[in-house]
Amino acid sequence: MIKAETIIQTYDQVVAYIEKSEPIAVGTCYCRHQALLLDEDDDCGMPNEVCFTFFATAEYLSERGLSRKVTKEEAIDIMRQAEEAGLMHATGNSQRLDALCNCCGCHCARLKPILMQPKPAEVVPHGFEPSFDSGLCTFCAICIDRCPANALVLGDGDVPDRNVDRCIGCGACASGCPEGAIILVERPGASVPPVDRYALREEMIRSFTQGGSS
Repeated sequence: MIKAETIIQTYDQVVAYIEKSEPIAVGTCYCRHQALLLDEDDDCGMPNEVCFTFFATAEYLSERGLSRKVTKEEAIDIMRQAEEAGLMHATGNSQRLDALCNCCGCHCARLKPILMQPKPAEVVPHGFEPSFDSGLCTFCAICIDRCPANALVLGDGDVPDRNVDRCIGCGACASGCPEGAIILVERPGASVPPVDRYALREEMIRSFTQGGSS
């Protein structure tokens, strides 16, 4: 069953995709830009020029001045900044990507309403989950503050407690851990995304007509 059109990727997955993609264009985050236009004080402080398009979509938007073409090296540097800021790397739920958004939990038009639900992990497909090393963890709580899904709490054990119903495997906790006490590991049972957006739509329609939900 195909759950959603949006999937959360890891930094390493995105960088690997950038390295084999051309052309690449980057543009302003629509969601955070809209928020600033409506209220100049509604600024979460996250970087704004961080949303990518690839292939024909990159050509189309850059030709019309809606984005600018960047080299692979520039794209990877922008991704590094997005990762350090704790943004979620959201793409279409397919192997061939047309676009990649680096999203915050406070403004993203797609992810914000999902994260407001009690069990976002059931809605957003993700292939990885954090693993904690109790020997390295110093209980600094940085991972808890960085988690956009509010999936971590400082429990009674040797490492933070993770709410599996809320964790969407974005990796913000791992990339922000100063002690390297968190790594991302493959999530058991994670499904392989459809080849492209057309295959995704076909599978979503098939799932719906067979009584599943999209």
